[in-house]
Amino acid sequence: MRNPDWVTYAGRIRIQELLKAFKNHYTLQILDRVQCPLDEQIRDNWLAQLVRFPQRVHHPLRHLLLIQFLGHTAKEFFELQEALPPFGHASWPCLNPVCKHYKKLQVNECQITYNQKNFKPVGTFSCICGFVYCRSGPDKSAEDSFQYSKVKFYGSVWEQSLKALWEDSSLTLKQVGQHLGVDFKTVLRQANRLQLIFPRPNTKATATELCPSLQPCKKSFHINQDIIKSSRKQWLKLMRANPGMGRTRLRSKAPALYGQLYNYDRKWLQEHLPSPKTNNGTPDVDWDSRDDQTMGTVKDVAQQLKQDFNRPIWISRTAIANSLAHPASAWVKRHLKRLPKTAEVLAQLSETREEFALRRVQWAANCFRQENIVPQRWQLVRRAGLRPEIRELPLVQEAIATALDSFNL
Repeated sequence: MRNPDWVTYAGRIRIQELLKAFKNHYTLQILDRVQCPLDEQIRDNWLAQLVRFPQRVHHPLRHLLLIQFLGHTAKEFFELQEALPPFGHASWPCLNPVCKHYKKLQVNECQITYNQKNFKPVGTFSCICGFVYCRSGPDKSAEDSFQYSKVKFYGSVWEQSLKALWEDSSLTLKQVGQHLGVDFKTVLRQANRLQLIFPRPNTKATATELCPSLQPCKKSFHINQDIIKSSRKQWLKLMRANPGMGRTRLRSKAPALYGQLYNYDRKWLQEHLPSPKTNNGTPDVDWDSRDDQTMGTVKDVAQQLKQDFNRPIWISRTAIANSLAHPASAWVKRHLKRLPKTAEVLAQLSETREEFALRRVQWAANCFRQENIVPQRWQLVRRAGLRPEIRELPLVQEAIATALDSFNL
């Protein structure tokens, strides 16, 4: 059973959406009573493991809860047939009209990607003749396999046919396109790409055959002079109403008016702009004073983050900067090079991944003490949210062992 709210066509599980639907189906009280609680704070909870890592061992009750949630009995679930690929199994037809394998099941290669807008599968099929085409899926009927939505490459066989037909003056462009399975505009574009002779041999040069559509069109814009005069008056009135205001602020007050003059009367606009201001009219900034002020604030914020009794967050430069109040947050994010003392303190206070893991182990151990639970090693590791590569680090292993020993004292 594939629900687009829970799983993409590519097979990626939308775990948050699945978790929300699962908890709407089973109340927290029911899950607690059957000893299958779901802790949203634990990223790697049992439901996520069950759907993402099915090779792991879980209690049968958890499997039954998931099967019932999906709307099946255990018998029905184990008799479900594997879903077919969106385009079926090999082989697929070649759709090159000038290939000897046309509409024969000759294509054995199909690469499936997924449209990022509608999440539908897109198949790319490659024939040995070089013809590569795409079509959207999934297939709803057998006839769908004989259609394509786009040609990526026409291939050497198709191109050689185009060259031969291009030399045949008895054929019109429309007839050439019919032989090749495309319209006459595609014929012109591909002929231009292959640098064939324009116009075609022994034919009169027409506007169509000269392929004007391949040449970029120069667009010309015209605007009524009365509108230009009116815009000028409005701009001068705006400047008189705001004496001393700089260019940027004037532009923000009337962006449409400024844009119209910039596009159609730029020379006049440049002559009627306020003189550019140095440093936006603000006095020089005392960055040394800001550096001392921000450095102290950074220390206080880092200390507060470490003392937070909720689930620990990684104390990185970004986390500290986001926790600072304005304008200190903006100074750190945009002008850290001008704050050398603050940068040094940030480097000292920022945690490595290993240090963050050690703090999570301590936090998980404290949680179990408050709950009067003596955890197993796997329970401590799970609550701390330690990835396999992190839990194997020597200092982290030592911290886990120390935390477990503390429950035996």
